[in-house]
Amino acid sequence: LLECSDVLTGGTIRLGQSIAIIDFLEEAFPLRKSLLPKNLVERAIARQMAEIINSGTQPLQNIFSLRDFEMRSSGAINAAEEAK
Repeated sequence: LLECSDVLTGGTIRLGQSIAIIDFLEEAFPLRKSLLPKNLVERAIARQMAEIINSGTQPLQNIFSLRDFEMRSSGAINAAEEAK
């Protein structure tokens, strides 16, 4: 999660997705060292790697988290889903 103040509007910016955060930082701070490679192909590969983590690894972690929550809730979470 990225949370920062927008000095132009006084509002707060909240981003929770990896690619959105990377793109925001790249565009908000163009004079800083880049998070992504300058080469078009290498930049695409870096984004692809981030998406693999987002869609490939994260769901597996979520399964373990859900099982842990279910166990800690004495099955209340699973029962609520079955009642739908």
